[in-house]
Amino acid sequence: MDFIRLTLPGESNYRSGIKIIGGWSTLIWHEKWQAPSEFELHTPNILETLGLLPEKSLVSIRQSRRVMEVENRTVEVDDDGNRFLKVTGREVTKILDQRHVESKYGKKRQMRRTYTATGAVLTLVWNAIDNTTEKDVTRGDPGNEDVNKDDYFYTTRDALPNVSVTDSVVGLGEQKRWWLKEGPLGPQVLGILRRGDIDIRTIRPESGPCTKVNILWGLANRGDINRVTVDNTTTLRFDVYNGVDRSHQQSTRKIVGFKFRQGHIENANYLFSVQDYVTGVEIMSSVGFGDRYRNSTEAGFTGWDRRITSFDAGEPDIPDEPEKPDELKKNATKQQREDRAEAMDKWIDKHATWKAKRDRIMADFRDDSIEDADRVLKQHRRVSLFSGDISPLAPYKYGVDYNLGDTVTLYGEFDETQAMVVTEYVRTHDAEGDSGQPGLSMP
Repeated sequence: MDFIRLTLPGESNYRSGIKIIGGWSTLIWHEKWQAPSEFELHTPNILETLGLLPEKSLVSIRQSRRVMEVENRTVEVDDDGNRFLKVTGREVTKILDQRHVESKYGKKRQMRRTYTATGAVLTLVWNAIDNTTEKDVTRGDPGNEDVNKDDYFYTTRDALPNVSVTDSVVGLGEQKRWWLKEGPLGPQVLGILRRGDIDIRTIRPESGPCTKVNILWGLANRGDINRVTVDNTTTLRFDVYNGVDRSHQQSTRKIVGFKFRQGHIENANYLFSVQDYVTGVEIMSSVGFGDRYRNSTEAGFTGWDRRITSFDAGEPDIPDEPEKPDELKKNATKQQREDRAEAMDKWIDKHATWKAKRDRIMADFRDDSIEDADRVLKQHRRVSLFSGDISPLAPYKYGVDYNLGDTVTLYGEFDETQAMVVTEYVRTHDAEGDSGQPGLSMP
C-alpha cells in the first residue's frame, strides 16, 4: 500500500500538497460502514515521521479514496525491545461528533422540511460543515412568519475549507419530518443513517462527475435541497451513499456468494442464541404508548416466555397554546365587548391552527417512536447465523464485485444460508505482505 499525506494542518488544497510517506513497517487501513474508518501505522523512523505526520494532518492511501486525520502519535517498544512510532487516526467524518444541535432542554424538535433519510443527512451534514450563510437551515416553521425571522444565528466558524457535500444514493425512500434533540450531531446522524440503510464516506479530490448538494437558505425556500452535477477536482467530498443487494434474495444482479464447501470461508463460526431476545418493548414517554410487540403471538406470552425491554422516546417540542382573551367584567362597555369579540375570533383561528399543528406533531412523534421501538425489537431477535473469514482465494474482489454496505450471501457448512451486510474492510501491510479482509454482519 502507498500511504499518502494530503495536507499538513491548516492547509486546504488537498491535491498540491500530496507526499508519499515511506519507511513504515506496518499499516492497517480499516474502512467501516456507518462508523468512522480508522488507520494505524508503525514505523521505526520516529523523528522523521514525527515531522512528516504532525497531528491533524490529512492522509489517505492510493488503494482507497477515504480521507483520515492523524490524531495520536505514540512511541512504543516492540517485543524485541526496539522503539517504534505508532500513528493512529480516524476518518474525517468524525467531525460530526464535534458539531452541536440546539433545541429546548429535554425536548425533541422537528427539522424544518420533510425529507427522505438521504435528504435529512445531506441537510444536516451541509448545515454542519458547508454552511456559510449564518442561518440554521434546519430551524423555523414554514408558513408561520412569527418563527420564520432571521434570528437563528449559525456560526460560519463551523464550515470546513474546500469541502463539498455530494449525493450518490440510488433510490428515494419515504418523506417524513425528522427529529433533533439538543446535543452532539454525530449520534443523531448515525440514527438516520441506520434507518435509511445509508452511510457517509469521504472522497479525496478526483476528476469525474458527481452530484453536489447545496441547501437553500432564503426565507421562502430555506431547507430545500438543490442538486447539481459538477466535475469535482479540488474539494474533499462528504458523500452520502447506499449499498447494493447482491445476495441470493434478489435476481436483478450477479449474486456475490461466499461458499464454505468451495473454500471461500475460513474459521467458520456458528451461533444459535436467545441471549438478547425480547418479545416486547415498553415505550417510555409522557405521550401515551402501549407496549410494542412483533406479533399477536408474542404479545400473549406470559411467565418465562415474556421478555420485555424499554425504550426512552423522549418528549416532543409542542408550541405554546395561544393565550385566550381575558373574560369581560360585568360593567364592560360596548366597545370593550366588541373588542373582545374581535379578539376571540382571532384567538379561535389561532387556536385551530395551533391544535392542527399540535396534533400533527404528536402523530409524527408517535409514528417515529413506534418505528424506533420496532428497531429495538429487530436488534433483540432470536439469532441463528454463521460467520467466518473470507479466503483470499474467493472469486470476488472488494471495490470491484462488492463494496461497503452491500448485501452478500454466506453459504455455510450446516445448510445455513445467510444474507450478510459488508460492514468493514481491513487492508493490512506487514512483514507477511498485503492482505484484505471483509467483515460481515446480519442486516
